[in-house]
Amino acid sequence: MAYDFSKIAILLVEDNAYMRHLMRQLLVAVGVDNEWMREASDGEAAFKIMNSFVPDLIITDLYMAPMDGLTMIKRIRQDRDNPISFLPIIVCTGHAAPRHIFASRDAGATEFLAKPVSPEAVYERIREVIESPRPFIRTDTYAGPDRRRKNEPFEGEDRRSSTT
Repeated sequence: MAYDFSKIAILLVEDNAYMRHLMRQLLVAVGVDNEWMREASDGEAAFKIMNSFVPDLIITDLYMAPMDGLTMIKRIRQDRDNPISFLPIIVCTGHAAPRHIFASRDAGATEFLAKPVSPEAVYERIREVIESPRPFIRTDTYAGPDRRRKNEPFEGEDRRSSTT
């Protein structure tokens, strides 16, 4: 099924100007309207933009200054009184080692996309956010989408009481 992404409001958070331009072009290639996109060069700039622009989706790099992507994601997820805490967040980074993927997941990222990216990969991650939303979890130590991708029983001390 092909989706019409033309009205999805996207905040692109990336410190590299060339990569921001490239990602904007990739998003346009998959059908996102240029008018519905905003750009920020780091997490602090993203929060300033979100004072006047509420995105439907955030796509962020991991390592930026002064506020990196992981810190931004955690801050978004921990703001219990703000509806943006539930926004889908796709991490798009060149740092794709397992430790970076796990750090993104544990910060509350919804999806992960490794650079270099293609229009097909961008389309698939946005499609995944739409077609396979995961329940949102809030605990004392984590806020974000359920980190489990499979509905398999967990045999251990912290096993949840229900698998439905």
